[in-house]
Amino acid sequence: MEFEFLIPDRPVSVQARRRQRKQEWQQFVAEEAAKTWERSPIADKNLQCTLIYLCPC
Repeated sequence: MEFEFLIPDRPVSVQARRRQRKQEWQQFVAEEAAKTWERSPIADKNLQCTLIYLCPC
């Protein structure tokens, strides 16, 4: 199964100092994914994720 969605914002580092900013980012990503994912939550722990970051140069 393949699932793809676009996040229209710059990612936040896991090492970011502001914990609230990381939590806001995680919530934002979850909301963007929910716009595309219409099934029940993924229960399988064997999940592969590929992230591609397109840098505005």
